[in-house]
Amino acid sequence: MALTGDPSMRNLTPADVSAGLPASAAAAALLGKAGATILLILLFLAVTSASSAELIAVSSILTYDIYKVTLEH
Repeated sequence: MALTGDPSMRNLTPADVSAGLPASAAAAALLGKAGATILLILLFLAVTSASSAELIAVSSILTYDIYKVTLEH
């Protein structure tokens, strides 16, 4: 509601909101191109972190459930 009177904040349709555009629209309205760039970097870091966690989980499963079982026999 804070950016509704701001001319740089465009009106979002329900489809835009469902697509996840409010965060990028607000960042662009507040900080311009720098806000959009910062949000893109933030998204990249979040995806990288989630991928790293999944890789660690898979390597733990392989280490403790498969490699350890074959060593004990």
